[in-house]
Amino acid sequence: MMFTLMETVKKEKHMRYQLHILKLEGRNPQRKLEGLQDCPVK
Repeated sequence: MMFTLMETVKKEKHMRYQLHILKLEGRNPQRKLEGLQDCPVK
């Protein structure tokens, strides 16, 4: 019982984390591009 409860909490936190990232990217999509430019590909 506790194990499944912990798994559910983990999944919920992971989903919230992904939503948070999506919100940040939606707010300023330039940040992602700048992050890619920080390590230039030669």
